[in-house]
Amino acid sequence: AAAHHDVFQLKKKPMSTLKDNYRSQNSMETSASESSSRRRGRNPRRDKISSTLQKSTSTPSLDKLVNLASSINSSFIVRKKDDSSSWRGLEYGKPRLSQRRSLSPNKTGQGGGGGTNDGLLQHMQMKSSPPPENSASTSLYDNPSDVKNREPRVTVRRQRQQRRKTMQDIPSIRQTVTSLGAQDDGMDELMDRNAMRYLPKILRDVYAQRERRRDSLLGNARLASIDLRLRLQRPDHLPHYQDIRGSILILDLSGFTALGERLRSELGSGDGAAEFANRVNSTLSMMVKQVHRYWGDVLMFAGDALICLFEEKCDEDDVRDESTGELLISVEDKTKKRVKECCLSVLGKLASDQEFSIHGGAAHGMIRCFFLGTLSKKPGSCAFVVSGHPLKQTGNLLNKAGQGEVYFDGEELPITENEGILFLAEIASNDIDEDEGVTAAKNHVSPRDSVLLSDAETSVDAVGGFGVNAYARAFLGTLAARRLDQGSQNAMSMLLNELRPVAIVFVGLHDLDDIDPRDSSLLQLMNEAFKILSRITHSCNGAVRDMLFDDKGCVFISVFGAHSHEVNPCFDATVSAMRMENALKGLKLNRFSLGVSFGECFCGEVGPEVRSDYVVMGPEVNMAARLMSKAPNRGTLVSKRIFSRSNDFIHFEKSEKIQVKGKDGFFHAYIPRTRIDHQNVEIAATQQPFVLMPSRQAAMNSLVNVKDQAASGEPAIAFVSGGPFLGKSRLIDEVAAEAASDGFTVLKSFRTSLDSFTSFFPLRQIVAAAMIKVASTLRGEDFDSEVEAADYLVQENVFKKTDRVNIGSIVPQVADAQLLSLLSGMNPNARTKSIVDSMMKILKLLNPLIIILEGDGDIDPSSWSLLAEIMQRAKEECPTIMIIVSSRNSPTITSAASNLRRNAVQVKLTPFEKNETEQYLRFLLRIEDTEVGIDQRLIDVVHDRANGCPLFIESVARWAHEKNLIEFVEGSKKMTLKMLDERSDDVTDAIPRELSNILLAPFNHLSPPLWDALKIASCIGYSFDSDLYRALNQELELIPKIEELSEKYGCFEHTGTHFRWKQQAVYEAVKSLLMVNQRQIIHRMIVDAFRANDIDPNDLVLKGGDVHRLLGRHCALAEDWAAAFEQYIKAGDRAKAAFNFNEASKMYEEAIDYQAKMTEPLTLRSRMIPTINLGACFRELARYREAEAVLTRCLNEAETNSAAIALDDELYVRALTAMAALHQARSNYDDARQLYEKAVPIARNIHESGSSLWLAGNIAGYAETL
Repeated sequence: AAAHHDVFQLKKKPMSTLKDNYRSQNSMETSASESSSRRRGRNPRRDKISSTLQKSTSTPSLDKLVNLASSINSSFIVRKKDDSSSWRGLEYGKPRLSQRRSLSPNKTGQGGGGGTNDGLLQHMQMKSSPPPENSASTSLYDNPSDVKNREPRVTVRRQRQQRRKTMQDIPSIRQTVTSLGAQDDGMDELMDRNAMRYLPKILRDVYAQRERRRDSLLGNARLASIDLRLRLQRPDHLPHYQDIRGSILILDLSGFTALGERLRSELGSGDGAAEFANRVNSTLSMMVKQVHRYWGDVLMFAGDALICLFEEKCDEDDVRDESTGELLISVEDKTKKRVKECCLSVLGKLASDQEFSIHGGAAHGMIRCFFLGTLSKKPGSCAFVVSGHPLKQTGNLLNKAGQGEVYFDGEELPITENEGILFLAEIASNDIDEDEGVTAAKNHVSPRDSVLLSDAETSVDAVGGFGVNAYARAFLGTLAARRLDQGSQNAMSMLLNELRPVAIVFVGLHDLDDIDPRDSSLLQLMNEAFKILSRITHSCNGAVRDMLFDDKGCVFISVFGAHSHEVNPCFDATVSAMRMENALKGLKLNRFSLGVSFGECFCGEVGPEVRSDYVVMGPEVNMAARLMSKAPNRGTLVSKRIFSRSNDFIHFEKSEKIQVKGKDGFFHAYIPRTRIDHQNVEIAATQQPFVLMPSRQAAMNSLVNVKDQAASGEPAIAFVSGGPFLGKSRLIDEVAAEAASDGFTVLKSFRTSLDSFTSFFPLRQIVAAAMIKVASTLRGEDFDSEVEAADYLVQENVFKKTDRVNIGSIVPQVADAQLLSLLSGMNPNARTKSIVDSMMKILKLLNPLIIILEGDGDIDPSSWSLLAEIMQRAKEECPTIMIIVSSRNSPTITSAASNLRRNAVQVKLTPFEKNETEQYLRFLLRIEDTEVGIDQRLIDVVHDRANGCPLFIESVARWAHEKNLIEFVEGSKKMTLKMLDERSDDVTDAIPRELSNILLAPFNHLSPPLWDALKIASCIGYSFDSDLYRALNQELELIPKIEELSEKYGCFEHTGTHFRWKQQAVYEAVKSLLMVNQRQIIHRMIVDAFRANDIDPNDLVLKGGDVHRLLGRHCALAEDWAAAFEQYIKAGDRAKAAFNFNEASKMYEEAIDYQAKMTEPLTLRSRMIPTINLGACFRELARYREAEAVLTRCLNEAETNSAAIALDDELYVRALTAMAALHQARSNYDDARQLYEKAVPIARNIHESGSSLWLAGNIAGYAETL
């Protein structure tokens, strides 16, 4: 089978070339003994293969196996005919097996014999070649011209000899055949079936593989032939392309951006994005089901659009045109009909939707499928992209279509929603199952080499079923792969969707919009572009979302912050865009543009089980795409949010005003230019004066002592560490400013986590600034660049030419790249000494000197080696030098520089204590009067939310001030805080988003089940008793996970069974990740767990908690208003019975609030009972005015509903006596007597059916009043 199939994988080469290849391979790979045995007609490799295949007694010889395969695949063999015209009839030049179509259903002709397959012939790609001049048998060749000059008659013996040579000539095929007997090699690993829903069906079919673990009805030889053909249909190198015929359909949701903006303004940033994602997901899921129902394939979710493929498929059913009644014979017409019916179905279903409508376009023709990347099993290393004229034409039709319209190529008028409604009505009248074909498509795999399944002997049941080869995993996006890994760790799927602040980068590769795959250089360019852009994305902490062709052309999309909590995703995305721009210029692309935006996005899975994907969705994704469209050629545009969060590190230039779809008016965007060079930053006064807190005094003293040590001629180094935004830079600036006033030269550099792998990066700005300062001092004029400074230093003999090359290792632009390559072969230690020799020539001219290396990333090993060498030689060459290294954690120093740690002064900053927060607040609020204080609640809120960070204390104080939450109370002479609604679950604005990312960054590597526990705990509350929630252990093991989070990660502090979040800021940051529907699901789950475990309320009262109040809160947050009303009524009754009227009044108030939210009408008794009880509690608390207002409203309602109250006299009596008791308590005895005289007769009338004790109570009240 392999020998026969080899010939269709050969390039079209003349026989002489084949012989030459054979001789060269034979000389390199075969031994002399093998050569001699081949000359005698025997082939050791053939014997080895044959012995491998002898696993079944019915297994034929290799020659018979070849003949068997030949009879099965006879449509690929051109036989000798009497006239030359038969070549066209046989359609010579059909694609090889790897390009055959996958059929669903699998109907490829009658039987599986040697006849041609008419169904396949209609839709295969025809790579036709002219017929040969003679009609010789060409069963061994892919191209008839290869045997043009050979004799017409070819003997069977020579055919066999040629087959053997073919196997010897191609090592890759030889290795493939040799491994047929291997059942468990790496190529045979199957992909997880749960991952298949993230791949389009065409990819599943291309990478189809027989499931070996299942039993088969076929013999080993037949299975070996099938396995070989399945391997040959997969791409064996990248880039790779295949052409298929079919229709491309793009369905775009209209109203996507407007809905997102409206929901964000109405519900806030977080809940608006959540509600937006829910509505879009519901609509997209419906659309996906309709596409699969009509044998379509969703290639990708492109934001608010679906890009779908409808391949030409053969079946035996006759299809007629509904308008003309004519029989549709061609496969193309059948395919177009399926596309049109799919669009009609979607249009009809969306016709009644108030939020969304769709517009779209569809075109038919030859479609190019590109396989890009590197052969691997690593997710994100490959991309599957479709292109071609149908896709381009579809984009044009999409732009032409209005809301509720879909245009088809070649038709003047579109189909509309009204036609869709009529179509659905016809389906309903015919009683057609709407889910037909959708369920069957789930995880369905059928090999594209459909000839294998053309007869009953080789049906799927006979073969044993098909899966997807593990190499298809490379086409999964990194976000989808992360989702799969989380699911494999038993994480709760409904908690994996999150709201995150995400930066999005769109790259438009316009040079590739009309790529011709026959142009190998352009195809290779597209592959290189994908690999380089992917590499840059991953190096900048991002994830690759997609590479696709759509109505905007060829687009690459990456996201930052969607898969991990980054401190500044805006900076990461901007640096990534700048690097991408430079890389694309290096690839000599003439037309490209980039757009970058940032905002709250839904990050999670959308789509039904049959086809879903992990998406990043939100209005800001559309904004990035539109900025890309408006960006100048070979340039980048970023949004204002990106600019405001990155302008401390990157130089931007304001663009001309632009206008984009979905935004009102014109606005400025920004163009990133270069990284900010901190060498020119002067130590200057900041907006807020430096306030030295007690916890900072020791750190300041340590740094001042280090400075004094350096001033005395003893080189010194200090390591300053601490979390982000704790004031490290501010503290160092104070010391540097004092040193500058004492005559020190200050050189600063800044690095980020993206610079950790760049050699000498921390010292690049230092050396460049030192050269400029020295050169400027020598000449008496300022230099603008380090290159000019280096030229001048060489001219003045401060540097030699070799010094310039050494300095070029640190500052690459000052030396020629060819000269720098001379240093690559040097011993590392010798190279370090040589570089320091050159550095010392300028550093010693700047004494006394302070070098400050700031940043949040690690320092590379090469820089550590230079620092160690500098400090070792500084005593003699540069004695008055001080080096300060700041980082978030204690620096990781290489062994070669271990002496630095021994000699360094360690300074560690910690968050402010609460008393320091109070001092800083007094300073920020300008409270100079010692008699004016700050309310403790204000201190607690600011301290907990700011996590003790000075910068965030400023931010939270500013946030509270802007919302008018801080006020001065004259009576108490205190600054107090007007609290937000305590029942509010919206905390997304309560803390700065930057702080949220910083707080959650340490939990990036937390396992998904522990993340679930964190999110559930955030819904339970800021503090809780673990015993109250033991009911959640049965299914979730919640409390053991909480204990693990407390002990290993320090998330909670606890005393006994009482747990409390260690930091309120972390609590609110975790809670902000949850969407509204997720919170509702969690609270509903908690309520169900309590009910399922039949918890006794009496057991919980002793522990200080009321189960009814607890359940009432969870029911309310789950928006189960009826259950919340019931639980709060019970909680109020229990508190009232215990004479805790204050607690009871709160419970009754809650019950009345939720009563108004219930959709089902309540009886008069249900409405009046909590009101009467609330009035009674107010009376006991001497809150007489409130009690009177409540009870008056209750009596008015009772008298208004006289018909209902007539049926419940007891309720009326209770209302009257409650008001009478209130008048009695206020000494209004006449009013009380009148009410009792009205109530007691009614009570006597119902005495027989009521309680004597109840009647006696009413009479006693009346008597007391008298």
